[in-house]
Amino acid sequence: MHAQNSQRLAAIVELVAVAMWGATGIFLKFLVAGGLTSQQIAVLKLAVGLAFSAALVLVRREDVRMPPRDLAWCAAAGLLGVLGFSLLYCQAVIEVGMGTATVLMYLMPSLVMAYECIRGRERFALARGMVLALSLVACGLVSGLLTDGFVASPAGIAMGVGSAVLYAVYNIVLAGPLAKYDASITLFWLYAFSAPAGCLLLLATGSLVPAVTVLLSSADMLAVGIAAGFVCNGLSYYMYGWALGHMPASRAAILATFEPVSAVIFGVLLFAEPMTLPKVVGVICELVALLLVNRA
Repeated sequence: MHAQNSQRLAAIVELVAVAMWGATGIFLKFLVAGGLTSQQIAVLKLAVGLAFSAALVLVRREDVRMPPRDLAWCAAAGLLGVLGFSLLYCQAVIEVGMGTATVLMYLMPSLVMAYECIRGRERFALARGMVLALSLVACGLVSGLLTDGFVASPAGIAMGVGSAVLYAVYNIVLAGPLAKYDASITLFWLYAFSAPAGCLLLLATGSLVPAVTVLLSSADMLAVGIAAGFVCNGLSYYMYGWALGHMPASRAAILATFEPVSAVIFGVLLFAEPMTLPKVVGVICELVALLLVNRA
């Protein structure tokens, strides 16, 4: 019973974290209008995430030392599962649109489930497969893919699938080799690798200085940029990492599909975006999937 209650709490914590990711669009609208690109915003959020995680381990007086092998896992998860995923997903959105990119990215739960079954950590359950299928249908409906059509760009499709693979790597590593560490410690190392690498990438492409200039040009831009990093990367990633340590990776991956649904809800409530019938059905499908996931 204690383990079951722990998993229920973890599910609630993860859903809150995923809803925070769904709120990304709220900040993006303001930051893009202010002159930042999606890549610059992605790296900005990583930098704020690093500051948040460093402050967290300092306040908690955590010992962040790790053996080289675990640091290597952190580097893989940070560079691939955090930075690589963010950049690939942003480019996929540009190539094939938000709807297609979102659904391709949420192939991730299938990849995680397949990996866990192959490794023998979990047995495939038909009920969980049905919940996963229901979640993917929900993503397709709320993102518009199943109603607006499929944009066939080979490069964009490859990037979307690639983002799903890297997202799966993040989940697998955190729930596997790094599961023994507190979420605050792993978060610190993930950002310690990904944030500097992201800054170097912007520097190499000549977009780091313009990004800093735009941020410092307005107190509102700076405040919103910091808030975006804190809400959508710092606190939410910490909560998601904690939840991953208290439930199977495949179940956590399915719960993560609530992100596009929460984004739709925020859009309707805050920006008066139209709530079409397909979106309503998609939201209902996702809510049903969330109710069934604990039984799967």
